[in-house]
Amino acid sequence: MDDDYAKVFLSDRYRNLSLIKNQQSPQEIQMQQVLGLQQQVQENCILKAGVVGVGSAVFGVLFGTFLFTVTSSNTPYDTPISLKQEFKNQLHKFVPHVKSTSKNFAKLGFLYSMFECFIQKKRARSDVYNSLYAGCATGALLSFKGLFSGFCSDAGGPISAIGGCGGFAAFSAAVDLYQRHRS
Repeated sequence: MDDDYAKVFLSDRYRNLSLIKNQQSPQEIQMQQVLGLQQQVQENCILKAGVVGVGSAVFGVLFGTFLFTVTSSNTPYDTPISLKQEFKNQLHKFVPHVKSTSKNFAKLGFLYSMFECFIQKKRARSDVYNSLYAGCATGALLSFKGLFSGFCSDAGGPISAIGGCGGFAAFSAAVDLYQRHRS
């Protein structure tokens, strides 16, 4: 019901105070439909989070590749092996490492951007508190592995969720404050 009033009061006819509806060409009507669709796509939190997740996965591939090349994995062999066999061995270690890094970056980017978008829409503000809340929710969710997995064990639980919430919230708020201060 509220949407009907908003459509009436925000229409061109009401804003321009013209009682005669302007005749629009088919191109103008099509352009308005495209702009409306574009606005709906841009305001969709799940779609935004998906795009950020894909971008984070690509960044995870690059970062995982860099980390794999930096960490030396010189495994001593009793017998010398050929260069081809060495490449094959390294490739078998490389692919899972990069895949894991990419998946972790994708999860992190997707969850953080989804939480931040939902919080920003709910609060109708764009400030550092959105980053703080989204960081807390993301950190808690990523570090919390199960309710009955142990209270202080390495498997995750409420204590690790609290730590993840605090740590990631502080980091995301610091980054957001730095970016806002720079611009």
